[in-house]
Amino acid sequence: STTVISVSKQDLTISNLITANNDNKNDYLYAGESLPNNTYKAILPGAKLQVYNNWGSEVFRSDNYNNSFNGHNLSDGIYYYSLKSGCGGETYKGWIQIIGSEK
Repeated sequence: STTVISVSKQDLTISNLITANNDNKNDYLYAGESLPNNTYKAILPGAKLQVYNNWGSEVFRSDNYNNSFNGHNLSDGIYYYSLKSGCGGETYKGWIQIIGSEK
């Protein structure tokens, strides 16, 4: 017997800065659910992330995003994202600034 627990949606907080310098601070585009005491619950499986440059060209895509986008091989600058939650199908759109990329 399988038990399925339904969650209506996650209320995600998404970072808007990547400093791709491997100092373990802001190294990745992080999406997670805010919890009390300034803690976060990781994004649930199945989230779809697309990242675009200023010209609208897709520069990154993941059909099961796991907080792994770090902007390597991209120039410093502003990029735009669309993240469709794997839980509830909510779509989040916004921008991300990359500083210190290793391009």
